[in-house]
Amino acid sequence: MTVEEREEARRRLALDLLRELRVVERLSELGPVEITGAMRHHLVVDRDIDVDVTVDELDAHGCFAAIGEIASDPRVLRVVYRNEAETSGWLAFDLVCRDAEGERWTIGAILAPKEALVGDADYRSMDAYRAVVDDGIRDLDGFLRWRDVNGSEELAHWLPGSVPPA
Repeated sequence: MTVEEREEARRRLALDLLRELRVVERLSELGPVEITGAMRHHLVVDRDIDVDVTVDELDAHGCFAAIGEIASDPRVLRVVYRNEAETSGWLAFDLVCRDAEGERWTIGAILAPKEALVGDADYRSMDAYRAVVDDGIRDLDGFLRWRDVNGSEELAHWLPGSVPPA
């Protein structure tokens, strides 16, 4: 099996798991849902799924209601909640669960209001990844300062700092 075939097989398992647990459907009750990270870019290696939810406001009660529906499935083994509202402006849940083959997956859901970047013509998700992964930026103000120095309008050929170039 080629690398591409292994990635596609993992991706299919991930999509099946999301569908069976109704993750997107349930989180959509809170706001628009976007599959991000390796899943979005067809680079699935680890059994890890990243989900971003854009919310009107940070509401832990609403978040717990949606996550509780997902967590009621017996394949969900653990749920970890992080409240980073005061420091970083988001709430997060990590769900550890099993797929149909019994393999463990982690579904990481970040819930954040994005009004600060709506309509920002200079916002590029690639810059956000670079800022967080390479430079440890953890909040919007830090990202805006980082972007002033490091952002670029050019197409970026970037790999995380921990990955050696091929």
